[in-house]
Amino acid sequence: MSRAVFQALGSLVGGVAAIWTLGSIVVIRRYPPHSTTAVIPLALIALLLIFLAIGVYRANRWVALALSMLTIGLAAWFVKQSIHSTPWSWNGAGYWIALLLMIPPAFTFKFWRSLEPTKHP
Repeated sequence: MSRAVFQALGSLVGGVAAIWTLGSIVVIRRYPPHSTTAVIPLALIALLLIFLAIGVYRANRWVALALSMLTIGLAAWFVKQSIHSTPWSWNGAGYWIALLLMIPPAFTFKFWRSLEPTKHP
């Protein structure tokens, strides 16, 4: 069960990485940056998401923990931004997004013992 859950999470993160990369390419083609240093953050985020996707797909303990910490930080940011929103605006959707972002940490906490430790050669 836990292996299937983390394979699904890894596939989801891989899909997000692919959409991020393709979206970045489309935006860069439409609005070319003034310098190549403007492209570096987009590439680093895509690379980070790809590494996280591979590690979570393989059900690695420490990569799952890193993904959980990343999603907790992002969820906290969504809640902080939603607190200062005006009533009945779309900014209130940040609470629901933050709730969805708390799913990977919950799975990591629940299935920690069944995840594989990092293998050293």
